[in-house]
Amino acid sequence: MRGDRRKHRRNRSPHRRSRRGSEIYPGARAEPRMPPQVYKAISDAIQACQLNGQDPAQAAKAASDQIDSFLSGYKGAPIL
Repeated sequence: MRGDRRKHRRNRSPHRRSRRGSEIYPGARAEPRMPPQVYKAISDAIQACQLNGQDPAQAAKAASDQIDSFLSGYKGAPIL
């Protein structure tokens, strides 16, 4: 009986591999991954505009400056 339960659980596992992703749109690329410093600068700029009414051009400039500063010393993996 124990073996039957294990087999049943294994078939219901959310971690099993699925081919659905490649069947939906086979030529798609995953969303690019960014270092936390880049993501935070972008996220903060968006939130400042949406929640605080900051001028989008100023928020974008500030985020761009933060990202440029971070990238000037970046030595990690290539960012696409």
